[in-house]
Formats: sequence, structure tokens, C-alpha cells
Amino acid sequence: MFKKHWFLFGLMVMLSVGMGFAPALEPLSKISALKWGIVATTMFLMVWKFSFGDITDVLRRPQAALLAAAINTILMPLAIWPFSNLVGPEIGAGMIVAFAAPCTLVSAAVWTRRAGGDDRVAILVTLITNLLCFVSSPFWVWLQVGGQSDTAVSFSDTVVKLLMFVVTPIAIAQLVRMHSRSAKWASENKKQLGIASQFGLLSIVFLGSIPSGIRLRESDSNFPLAELAIGIACLLLVHVIVLYVGRHIAKVCGMSREEQIAVAFSGSQKTLMIGLSIAVGLQISILPLLAFHSLQLVIDTVIADRMVATKSGVNSEQAASGTHQATGR
Repeated sequence: MFKKHWFLFGLMVMLSVGMGFAPALEPLSKISALKWGIVATTMFLMVWKFSFGDITDVLRRPQAALLAAAINTILMPLAIWPFSNLVGPEIGAGMIVAFAAPCTLVSAAVWTRRAGGDDRVAILVTLITNLLCFVSSPFWVWLQVGGQSDTAVSFSDTVVKLLMFVVTPIAIAQLVRMHSRSAKWASENKKQLGIASQFGLLSIVFLGSIPSGIRLRESDSNFPLAELAIGIACLLLVHVIVLYVGRHIAKVCGMSREEQIAVAFSGSQKTLMIGLSIAVGLQISILPLLAFHSLQLVIDTVIADRMVATKSGVNSEQAASGTHQATGR
């Protein structure tokens, strides 16, 4: 059991230690070079093992990818904005950061493929949104959070940091993959690189939990558990609505079923790593991000399996209808 769910156990330990011993650990959380060094290393490890594959055909017909990228980058941050006002500034800021992040690095393609969609579209959306995140993510956080957070949001400073410590490692990792031996080694050691990158994520969670523990001690009131629950519910609600709205828009635009599914998942999924990077850098609560990231994948698994079952049911009905007509002749 531990071997299968070790990351979740690690997550609970990092949160407990970080928040429980926050006063003693506070100096550690203020070392900027440590935080961003871990971010850059983790991003490199995550992308080094990831091959963007052959997306030539998708580039010739990029409408689905561009639609999903627009939904992910523009519609989702706008959609969560009014809901963030239903809770306090700490949880609200975390909600905004969660939806200001780009598309997931791997999950969108995996869930698109699971549902019977075109994973090449999802891969291109991942590429577009992650390369643009150094501008789009700081813009939405600056616009929506502004002075609401305890830490002033500097648009230019966040842009520079994301460009240096997120986009640059992505580019370097793909350049390194151009060397055949390096690409082969990374492909053969995907599991080990994945574990290493998960340790990087846990380190970011640990550093991000320290400011949350400090603020909890400084607050006169108890932890806003009800607000957190409301915030998570709103995040999941908007995620599901955008998923189905994205698929409907793709259908209205005349895209194939496979492209519709790709738009649905890649347009609505949000990555944890970059959201954590922003939240930790600005000392914004990471709890909404952690909860949403875990639950979005659970919900999307149910939706993907339902899409497959629906398609199988339609195919069975069509086959039965064809058999009946042939027998009737």
C-alpha cells in the first residue's frame, strides 16, 4: 500500500512538518535561491523524460489546440474570478493561482488518450500554454489578486522568474533530448526521473506549507476549513463546466470527436508544479492548489471512462441496427 501511495503519504508528512514547525523553519522558506532552484531542477526532470512526439499533423490543423489553449489560458482564469470572492483573501488567492497555471504537462494527454481522444492535440496545448505561462500566469495573478494578498504581486518580477526557472528549463530539457543518447537514457529511465521530480514537488509543498503555518499562528481565528471546502468545490465545479463547455464549442466548430475530447481535457486541466511555484514565491496558500489537483484527476477519470462507455454503447447500437437491417433483407 505504501509503495503504491507513497506520494500521498509524503504530501501529508511535508504539510504536517512544514505547518507544524513553521516558526523554526521560517528562515528556510525565505531563501529565494533554494525555492527557485528546486523549481528549475524539477521542471527540467519532468520535461526531460517527456517526448512531444510527432505533432506535425496537428500543426497543419491547429484549430483544436488553439481553442483549448485559449480556454485554458483565458476562459478558466476569468471563470474562477467571481467565485474567489465567495471566500477570504487567503483561500481566494490560492484559487486564482490554481487557475492561472497552464495545462498539465502529462495528465491532459494521458486522460485524452484514455477517453479515446487525440492526445497529439493535448500535447500541443501543453506546449503552448507552458511556454506562454511566464506572461499569462503573472498577468492573471496580478490582475485578480493585486493588493489582496499579504505579499505584493510584482508582475515584472514574476514574469522574469517564470521565464528563467520554468520556461528555460523546459527549453533546455528538449534541447538535451535532441541528443540521441540523452533522449534514449531519459526514455529508459522515465520511472526514476518521475520519482525524482515528485520529490521536487514534495520539496516545494514543504516550503509552501511554512508560510501557511506562520499565518495560521498569527491569525486570531481558527483555520478557515469551511472556506477551503467552498473554494475547492468552486474550483471543481468550474473545472467540470469548462470541460463540457469546451467540448461543446469544439463540436459546434465542426471538430471531430477525438478533437472535442482533447479540447475538453487539455482546456480544463491545470498543472500543479507551476501553480505551486507562483504560490510559494508570493507566499499564497497552497492548500486549494493541492486539493484541486488531486481531485480534478479523480473526476476526470470518471468522465473519461464514461466517454469511452458512451462511445461503446453507440457503436453497439449501430452494429445491432446494421445487423437487423441486413437480416431484414
